[in-house]
Amino acid sequence: MTRLRVQPSWHRQIIITLLVLLQTVHAITPTAVIDLYSNQEKIHSIYTSTAAFGVTLPFGKPNVPSAPIVLAPENNPYLCQPVQENLSSTDPKIILVKRGQCSFKQKAQNAQQLRAIHVIVYDTLATKYDSVENEIVYPTATIDYECNNGNAFIPALELYMDATAYDDQNNELLSGSDDNLCALYHDAENDDLFEKTCSSQRCVLTGNTDSTQNLVQACCAWDIYMVLGDDASITEDIDISSSFLTMEKGKELLDLLESQENITATVYLRYYPKVNASSVLICILGTFVTWLAAWINAKSYRDLSKKLENPSSNVQNETRQVTRPIAETQAQHSPQNENQDETLVLKPIHAVVFVIVSSATLLILFFTKLYAVVTVFYVIGGSVSMGTILINPLLSRIFKRSATLTKSIMQKDGWFSITLINIISFAIAVALGSIWLWIRFSKVNPETQTFYWTVQDLMGACMCIEFLKVVRLNNIKVATILLIAAFIYDIFFVFITPYLFGGESVMMTVATGGVTSEQDPYHCEKYPSDKGCNTVPLPMLFAIPRIGDYMGGLSMLGLGDIILPGLICCFCARLDTAKRLVVAFSRTDRNESSEKRKGRLFDGYLYKVIIAYAMGLILANLGVYLMKKGQPALMYIVPLTLAIVAINARVNEELKALWTGPEQLKEADTILEGLQRKPVRNESQPQQNDLEENIELRNVL
Repeated sequence: MTRLRVQPSWHRQIIITLLVLLQTVHAITPTAVIDLYSNQEKIHSIYTSTAAFGVTLPFGKPNVPSAPIVLAPENNPYLCQPVQENLSSTDPKIILVKRGQCSFKQKAQNAQQLRAIHVIVYDTLATKYDSVENEIVYPTATIDYECNNGNAFIPALELYMDATAYDDQNNELLSGSDDNLCALYHDAENDDLFEKTCSSQRCVLTGNTDSTQNLVQACCAWDIYMVLGDDASITEDIDISSSFLTMEKGKELLDLLESQENITATVYLRYYPKVNASSVLICILGTFVTWLAAWINAKSYRDLSKKLENPSSNVQNETRQVTRPIAETQAQHSPQNENQDETLVLKPIHAVVFVIVSSATLLILFFTKLYAVVTVFYVIGGSVSMGTILINPLLSRIFKRSATLTKSIMQKDGWFSITLINIISFAIAVALGSIWLWIRFSKVNPETQTFYWTVQDLMGACMCIEFLKVVRLNNIKVATILLIAAFIYDIFFVFITPYLFGGESVMMTVATGGVTSEQDPYHCEKYPSDKGCNTVPLPMLFAIPRIGDYMGGLSMLGLGDIILPGLICCFCARLDTAKRLVVAFSRTDRNESSEKRKGRLFDGYLYKVIIAYAMGLILANLGVYLMKKGQPALMYIVPLTLAIVAINARVNEELKALWTGPEQLKEADTILEGLQRKPVRNESQPQQNDLEENIELRNVL
């Protein structure tokens, strides 16, 4: 007799539909730090961004003497003019130069000719302007400035105005908080001060004027870090490092050079843990959820086995030692006490369906960007699963002695009942999901909030467990086909699709929530709440913020990396406990049965395949560390888990049986279903009935 197979209910269908996406890895451009010394005593540190060319700065504070900081030559202040190699100077030095008039790489090349070991490029207001054919080219809105952050109409007579070029003397007049003309003439709404609304404390002229009053418009300038871009026209190797300072930090450094003597500096990449503790935690979380799902999956077999192996002390004969616990278990599994689990046994055709549905889903999301729809469906399924798997059992255990809360208030045909605890659990789950959804759509970078990622991980864990309760494998043939299909699918959408879609990985783009298409690469830093900028990763993954890392980011593991290997882990758990159940059912010697149980922790398949799964996660994280890019975890997990099952089956001489479907699973299912077909017996029934029931059930096997 086979297990009951029915279609999953609506919320489980949502879960099955959603769990098709895998993980990605978040990365942030490293930032450097400049340590400043005066007379060999450290006086200050300034953060700086790095360059896309030249040598890489040392990681962590280098064990080398600091070098003096010098300004660019007066006759070549931008280091844009060709220079003669300085053969007379061999002392290491760091050159500080203004941004503008040529590429960053050109400046680094000329600094290298002057025997510098590092070049620092600092931003100025003057670099926002250009001049073409003796006419000023003013800064560009949103790229260089934002009038909503600060807007002023300044009398032209108070500025140095030149129709052909921008005058550097205006820099001081349009900077700072004391004598800044923008602060003086700020067009404030609701009495907002310029210092409050304009974070840079600097403004640029927009080119707009009020000719009737001889006024010129000035707006708040952006002052952000940037990566020094490469210049393909310069083919000479750059053997020094470069970094960039904002206008604020550049002025800070210039002020120190003026006020302090013998300023020297060291420049290096800020420290961050290369192997983050969050990566270890995400591996532990993934392994634990997979094991827990497998443990729950085999619960019915395990509970009955324990009853058979530990009969009641009142039982007086061998037959009643078996049948009495069976009757008790029957009562627990009867419709009046427990809803019968809905299961869907996978077949080879499901592997094909998985690849088609998963691929179609990814491509639809890649082209349509319907991330909000997916997020809403995820919350629906996640909230219901969290209520079912976590909150309801927890409240039931806490309030198990409360007659009011545990009393059934609605019941139909004995197949389901609703209690106050069920209603409270559902309400709590919906409330948590709703708050999570509100944070997701209303906050910038919601993943940094503890509540957000904690609830997301809880929903993800409950969805995985719920999924693995619904969907099952009965042989490793289907497992092999499904996991190999997922293995190919994972590699294709991570590594192959960039060659088909202009360098974009479909998996990475969808999992990270897409990217902005703005021409300004720093648009999202300026306008983080704009559409396409708040690219929070899709929620179908576990996420833990990186610990002790100034760069932030998340360690992530896709739910697909839980449920797909989890299917074979659950199969192994059911197989191990089914063997135990069949043996316990056929034994009459309690001492022999108890002795067999002692060595079962690392016998069988489950714990070996769990260890293989954990090793796969570790290798995936190692791949991320070595290759500096996201890795498809299934590429490591699938070969290890399938190999350990196949090797163990070969050693036990049951590979063929596992390939087609082990008899122990069928026998265990028959035992459970045979019990469910029998009426509950009363204690007053004669012993002969016990014997007849036992004989009848054995004949079925």
